[in-house]
Amino acid sequence: MDKLYKIIYCDDLRIHMAVINDISERIYCPEEFDSSENRAESIVAASIAAVLASDLKEANSSITVMLRNVVKGVSYSVTAQQDGRICGTVGGYTKGVLKEGYILEVVRRSGLGKDYSSVVCGSSVDAVIDEYITGSMQRKALLKVYGNCAVLAEELPFTDIIAQGAEALKVLQLNPFPEALTEENGFRVVEVSDLNYGCTCTKRSVKKALVAALAGDDISQLEDIIEVSCKLCGKKYHIEKSEL
Repeated sequence: MDKLYKIIYCDDLRIHMAVINDISERIYCPEEFDSSENRAESIVAASIAAVLASDLKEANSSITVMLRNVVKGVSYSVTAQQDGRICGTVGGYTKGVLKEGYILEVVRRSGLGKDYSSVVCGSSVDAVIDEYITGSMQRKALLKVYGNCAVLAEELPFTDIIAQGAEALKVLQLNPFPEALTEENGFRVVEVSDLNYGCTCTKRSVKKALVAALAGDDISQLEDIIEVSCKLCGKKYHIEKSEL
């Protein structure tokens, strides 16, 4: 099962831990990308999205993580909803100026309809994760990925995030099973919830994608009502031309 754990460490550190097992099989579907490396990187993208979404406060908000392997030309796009739903795709990526390394793009969508996007580059997955946390989030936090789980640690008031966080993450790396954590080791699991595969599409998101696809085109030739299907779940949306 895929789970999200919310943990307090030594009463000083707030830890969110996303463990991914089954969801990756639903995200990872194109046969042309069927390799152990691609599978591992798709799990990384899914776990990052899930653990970042666990921090969302507004209803109907979501996180989309796009992890691009520049050398292989592969892009992993995963969206995680506040309520634990996750969906995504694995597809091709057209190389630009950057010829090696990774690109990480994170889009935060609030329930109020506002999007915030950050893009960082680096030589490795760990490098782009660290750059996103320190450069884009600008928070005193640590985010690490260990196999099939991502761990986000953030200080509570009067906490030394570097010392406490590094110590906690070291324990979690050696024991990536939250059920085995005990208060004797300083860990207190305060909440456990399920992560489930489920599409997060909305009419707004589909309409936004359609507008982007039609950029520069003459929309006067379109039908009065346009039928658009979500590429992830196949749900059909009917959008009036006057809405574009």
